[in-house]
Amino acid sequence: MTFLIITKYILLVIGSILLYELLRAIIKKKLSRKFNRSVKSFIERYNIKLDDFKFTHKFLIKQELLDDNDLHQAAIIYARNNGIRIQEAEDMVEEYIEEIVPFFSITLYYALGIKIASFIVNLLYDVVVDNRNIENLEKIPRDKSIVFVMNHRSNIDYMVVPYILAQHFIVSFAAGEWARIWPLESMAKSFGAYFIRRKFRNELYSAVLQKYIQMISMKGVTQGIFIEGALSRDGNLRESKIGILDYIIEIISNPVFTSDILFVPVGINYDWILEDRGLIKEWKKKGEKSGLFRNLPSLIRITLTAPLMILKNIIKYIAGKPIKHRRASVYFGDPISINNYLKGQKQDIFTLHKYERLSVVKQFADKLLHHIGEVVPVTPVPLTAKAITMLKKDSIDRTELIDTIAKLYASLINDHRKIIIDTTYRHFVKGKKDHVRFDEQWFMDDTKRITDKALAILERRKIVKSDSNHITINTKKRHFIEYYSNAINHFF
Repeated sequence: MTFLIITKYILLVIGSILLYELLRAIIKKKLSRKFNRSVKSFIERYNIKLDDFKFTHKFLIKQELLDDNDLHQAAIIYARNNGIRIQEAEDMVEEYIEEIVPFFSITLYYALGIKIASFIVNLLYDVVVDNRNIENLEKIPRDKSIVFVMNHRSNIDYMVVPYILAQHFIVSFAAGEWARIWPLESMAKSFGAYFIRRKFRNELYSAVLQKYIQMISMKGVTQGIFIEGALSRDGNLRESKIGILDYIIEIISNPVFTSDILFVPVGINYDWILEDRGLIKEWKKKGEKSGLFRNLPSLIRITLTAPLMILKNIIKYIAGKPIKHRRASVYFGDPISINNYLKGQKQDIFTLHKYERLSVVKQFADKLLHHIGEVVPVTPVPLTAKAITMLKKDSIDRTELIDTIAKLYASLINDHRKIIIDTTYRHFVKGKKDHVRFDEQWFMDDTKRITDKALAILERRKIVKSDSNHITINTKKRHFIEYYSNAINHFF
């Protein structure tokens, strides 16, 4: 009798599991079809550039790399130089490939990734874009390899840029070690990001990374790279890095590649950066952290801060209260053709000695960085911070601050910079001789709005105190003023 009861319960459990799996399969299939139809419709509606290679299964990419003769030779040389067996070196190659190569899912990218990015970004910021600038993206030839080259202000850049580009391009980013924790790693890889160890000095790893980047570049995968290599610690633009850039440019020497590479400069700026406290601390202590574990405290702080702020804004939204946003903005420069650049060189750079070639690549990287700097948007906080640093006072008369901001604003307009006013860009109204007329009402209205909005943000963060007549700087937090001022230093 007992045996029958036990058998009955076992069959009941097995039946329940089978029923659950059947229902799960049916629901998953229906949801998958629904998401696929929705994504397909979205892509067709906006004529989004799709890179066929993104849909290649990770296994096939991995096998192509494992079969690459150059990587076999690199493994043999590494084994010989380090006194290990060739098979050990081959195993290391396979481990590096597994670590680097993503498994892109277009359904996850649009049905989940972009929606998550949109939700988070819009709760943290007012994202300001120039619609005319965005429309220019449609003019970029879709039959070229496209690389968006950006300055790096915050780790939220990885969400802001894809969110803005969602109706035009799917971008594969080079992500650092900070994202190699669960569930960020799986999510990032499913969105097409590939991982790099930025300061890992290992020639075998470099060979694998180079082969993968050149593979996707040859196949026309749209990429996003941060030319500074890491976040700016002091707010200034960092020196350009050439590692990934050199890998990409080198495919021009491959006779199989007959197209062109277009590098699109991208300028990013914010009124408030999630990581500013940790970045400033590293700047002042002159000790830059790298690697996942050394940056773990900062990552934890961001992980806690962002959800709390999002929750706070959700509560305000439900309660019908205004959400006090900080502005974030992205601006795109004109594409730069690598073929045109190389034609301007005195000789074929691929016939030069390695260090001579890298010198030319460095010049090109500096050119890209210059163009990125040219299109960095000017948001209210950096502009106001710049005025405060110029005045060099702890107590500032409000009228004096407004006058200083007005002079900076006039200079920026005359230089055709990208300036944020409220939630729009100011398109430059100029007077005689290409100079701003200071008596125009719009100009002073703009200046006062910039001042008020910036001071409101700085006051909430207890960086300044202000009343109708004076602004007092919190001397303990003056480094925040310096940090945000540095974001537009290259304009003056």
